[in-house]
Amino acid sequence: IVAEAKSNLKKAFAQELKENKIFEFEFVIDDQKTYYSFNEFKSPRARETFAKYRQLEIDYRQQKDKLAALRDQYEYTNKAEQTQLTPGILDLEKRVHEMQEELDELAITVRYEEKNNSKN
Repeated sequence: IVAEAKSNLKKAFAQELKENKIFEFEFVIDDQKTYYSFNEFKSPRARETFAKYRQLEIDYRQQKDKLAALRDQYEYTNKAEQTQLTPGILDLEKRVHEMQEELDELAITVRYEEKNNSKN
């Protein structure tokens, strides 16, 4: 019984690995469509806008990580160093917030362009 269970478990893991494809990204177009590759875009404009979205997303993550590092640094420094770090942290927080808003707008634009292309 144990050997059979192990065999079934191995088969299940093997099947799961086959189903787990490597995707370039995951981008939800609507409730029915999720894209995993640039090739799935039908609209050239949507594809181009999505490329901008992806680059901004990378930049956003880098800035967010940098902000987290500055906040950690702030936590473990004295008052004088905290005073020096504060303006940089505030500026970076503002930039990260702006980038998030820009990402949201680009995502909406990509979806709009792709769905409009599908209707034509």
